[in-house]
Amino acid sequence: DWSGVYFERSDGALLDFEEMGPGGAGSLDTENAKIDFIRIHGRPALLSEKGKWTSILWSVDNRSLYIGGTGGREEAVKIAESVRMIRA
Repeated sequence: DWSGVYFERSDGALLDFEEMGPGGAGSLDTENAKIDFIRIHGRPALLSEKGKWTSILWSVDNRSLYIGGTGGREEAVKIAESVRMIRA
């Protein structure tokens, strides 16, 4: 169970958002990256900065969420903090 969206702005900035369901797992390219452990809505998250790409991977209930993009650390955290789970 996976869904995702990929955006490219007119200025060339990129954003990737993915949601993986139960049993799904996300991964980050951490080789030669700056790694930090942060919290998103009080939940542990892994932040990776490698070159121009910043990624955050965290879990909410039984879902793994991923944000990646070229906007830098501050923008990635802001976007991750704006994610809200909607229950049908």
